[in-house]
Amino acid sequence: MNWNKFKSMSIFQKTQWIIQYYGLTLVIMVIVLFVGAVFVKSVFGSENEYAIRVMILDDYLSKETSNRFRSDLKIALEGECDISSYMESDIDQKQAFTVRLLADELDIVIAPKQEMEELQQNGYLKRMEEIHQDSFYYSVTRDKEAQFDSEMYVGETVKSKNSSNIDAVISYIQMRR
Repeated sequence: MNWNKFKSMSIFQKTQWIIQYYGLTLVIMVIVLFVGAVFVKSVFGSENEYAIRVMILDDYLSKETSNRFRSDLKIALEGECDISSYMESDIDQKQAFTVRLLADELDIVIAPKQEMEELQQNGYLKRMEEIHQDSFYYSVTRDKEAQFDSEMYVGETVKSKNSSNIDAVISYIQMRR
């Protein structure tokens, strides 16, 4: 390319020359960037917008009970609810619970007192409260004769995006039998 000739061109002629010379390359780059952005968003972005995202660490919570919570809250909050449960006594599940705490944006966590106090001390929770032993949560997760071997707590996370639904979910959990 002759720089002297290029410098003497008008802005319109320079633009035309650049489009003719680099046009195909620019179009391909734009397409690649668009496809890359869509791919990154689909892999790392949030798939669904949830009315509430709850994670529970409790040995007594069954899949059926978790599904019941999900369907009840879906109706009450008029939106999809993500409720994940992990068993405290299973090492792998407890590790998965910890990883999800760090990686995911949750609204509410339900766990035994010791774990909740650690979360509170680490600044992960805005607030927490004990789940009453005569609550709906205990009535569906524990046998009537079961001993309450650990106190369960419910807490709002600092990452909560659905703060308008937090109180409704805590009321549902704490509802008296």
